[in-house]
Amino acid sequence: MRIETSWGTPLLDPLLRRTLPAIILAGILAARFFPFEAMPPLCPLRRITGIPCLGCGGTRSWVEMAHLHIIDAFVQSPLGAVCFLTALAMTGYLMGRSMGWLPALRIQSSKREGVWLRAALIALLALHWLYLIISGVAT
Repeated sequence: MRIETSWGTPLLDPLLRRTLPAIILAGILAARFFPFEAMPPLCPLRRITGIPCLGCGGTRSWVEMAHLHIIDAFVQSPLGAVCFLTALAMTGYLMGRSMGWLPALRIQSSKREGVWLRAALIALLALHWLYLIISGVAT
């Protein structure tokens, strides 16, 4: 796996580069201030079958992260908590990139590495789903 950097080329379209951090921050602020706890569960898979989907608990996880309850967020949905942290990191990166403080990054992997990365991602998603089913926190 190889990571290349370049300072001259923009990472994203200029409009997207300016609006994406605002959209992500709006989502984080919504998670912090909107009363999601008062809403009924919206997952149709869980409502029909009783089995949580991969995203079940994600909203509660974001709400917990926005309130700085990090352990509770990972208990609710490890995938949701990781997505929240990724969104924060991407927001910081895009803001730094649009200010010219950070270089554009390009990650290149071989076909073999790509296969292993996809297999690892599928295994992690399966483990996450199994966690949601066994733990029952997404119910």
